[in-house]
Amino acid sequence: RVGVQLAFSNSAHVVAVEVDRATGALRFLAYAIAHDCGREINPLLVEGMVHGSTAHGIGATLLEEFVYDDEGQLLTTTF
Repeated sequence: RVGVQLAFSNSAHVVAVEVDRATGALRFLAYAIAHDCGREINPLLVEGMVHGSTAHGIGATLLEEFVYDDEGQLLTTTF
């Protein structure tokens, strides 16, 4: 395939939240990301990917349900 490139990166996320114990509502107090993607060819693209993947991760964590069977197989593999 012409023009297909694979890229891998590593990141770490640290979050400080406040939880309302009565309602379970979360309030983000601080969110820090350390991201290592190597040499950036297009910094705006990298920034967009970091923001998008962070939003997706927060959404999956707070709003999605991950269901596993008795053997540990993930059953909810689609959104």
